[in-house]
Amino acid sequence: MSVKRVVTALALCLAFTGTGAYAIAQSQSTEGDDAREAALGLDTSREYPESFLNTAEHYEKLAPKDSRPGPPIEADEVHIPEGAVPEVFVKSCTKSASKDRSLDSNPLCRAVLLKNAGAIDAGIFKVADVKEKYEAFIKEDQ
Repeated sequence: MSVKRVVTALALCLAFTGTGAYAIAQSQSTEGDDAREAALGLDTSREYPESFLNTAEHYEKLAPKDSRPGPPIEADEVHIPEGAVPEVFVKSCTKSASKDRSLDSNPLCRAVLLKNAGAIDAGIFKVADVKEKYEAFIKEDQ
């Protein structure tokens, strides 16, 4: 009976130790993560969840080959780049607008459609300003 207790105690210790080691390993940034963050133009001194890095890489692959990341913006801002809007973005935003004309859930699509129509210049704008311009643009369109 004492052997059974010893084996049970050892099994529990191993289970907790293994779980703890796994959790620590998952929370620590590796050199591979630093390289991924640098390649994506992210701040390597910060830690990013794996899901964030995967999403960033996904969108990096979707970006047109000749595009570059824009300047850092705040959460309530939209960056409208110089030049023509890539057709893939216009198609996607037009599809979204066909479902919800106001695009309340997608301020970036408002900016894309305004830029494509020549109703807004390149730059960094507050989301509220883009919404106002977009609503005025829709009223003119009707």
